[in-house]
Amino acid sequence: MVDLGINERMIRLKHLERITMQNFRGFKELELKDLGAVTILVGENNTGKTSVLEAVELLCNPLDIGQVLSTARGRDRAIPDYRMQLLESIEWLFFHDQVGGFQTVIQGELQHKQTKYQLAIEEVYVIEVREDSHSDAEKAFQMVMEHTTRDQHENEEAEQQEFLIAEPFHHIETRKEKRILETEMVTPVDHRFLPVALKSLTETIKRDDRSNIIRLLQSFDENIEGLELLSPDGRSAVPYIRHKVKSYVPLALYGDGIRRLIVLASAVLRAKDGILMIDEIETALHSKVLVKTFAWLMDACKEFNVQLIATTHSLEAVDALIAPLAEEDDADEVNRESLKDLVAFRLVNRDGQTTAKRFSGDALYSLRYEYGQDVR
Repeated sequence: MVDLGINERMIRLKHLERITMQNFRGFKELELKDLGAVTILVGENNTGKTSVLEAVELLCNPLDIGQVLSTARGRDRAIPDYRMQLLESIEWLFFHDQVGGFQTVIQGELQHKQTKYQLAIEEVYVIEVREDSHSDAEKAFQMVMEHTTRDQHENEEAEQQEFLIAEPFHHIETRKEKRILETEMVTPVDHRFLPVALKSLTETIKRDDRSNIIRLLQSFDENIEGLELLSPDGRSAVPYIRHKVKSYVPLALYGDGIRRLIVLASAVLRAKDGILMIDEIETALHSKVLVKTFAWLMDACKEFNVQLIATTHSLEAVDALIAPLAEEDDADEVNRESLKDLVAFRLVNRDGQTTAKRFSGDALYSLRYEYGQDVR
């Protein structure tokens, strides 16, 4: 493994300590306390693992309408031909057992401040007057976003923004708010969409982080010398890997694994000093490289001060996330201290109510490596 300048794999960085979601997606109410530097979310299908990641995105970027719309429509990325209408997508951000409108509240301890985010919509109708003197009433949403922070000295700051969102969707004049914390979401399909990978790579190069991403990729193939955006036809840019043995190879010719690694490496760099969220972290990675990949990922997260939150359905992935932190000392004893960086939550939905059981890294190690129990 390429030396990343990290003497020991102990991370201990937690930008987000706690998050509570009320009336969000499928959650009537759910609280996750004492998150880790590395947090794993497990559970059966449709228990809300991805919803937790989306809630973190909104909490960290609470006054940007673009983030709301991106979160509302993010799951449709892989099926553009069957996308829901925008207003329907927004409605499904909210728990549907509500009367008199929709409102969600997401709260948490973020960078040692108590942070509260409220999002509410009310159905209204907008009259559009046409040149032929006919007028139609179109459904729209009056959206209100509120954000409140309170520090350790009980100093409180609050801000509110309102938007009118109609369909068909028109451009909304909005000022981009500064994020409270950088976040980066990696979905299970990002590596399959070359434009997404190209955008990630372009942003990385613009940030002068190309050398870092190359160094990370060399952890897996020491013959990789560079990443380039070339234009063989003089019009469109194509990402190439510069290889010591194979010369220039188009990224599209590589398998899902290397494309996934580039997406992950770019995401770590863009999430610097923030939170990286990976949905289905095992996607596109062969079981034989999981431990090596996750060891590299944890090292990279430490180097760039990134807290990692990931979902998985795979026991192999859980074991591979434990392994880099369960290193043995000189007495062949597992270093339990480093396991404190790791936390897992198992989400369970019964009768429409979701609960979360927390496992410390130490408990997770014992359950998997000593007793062989299924923690999913």
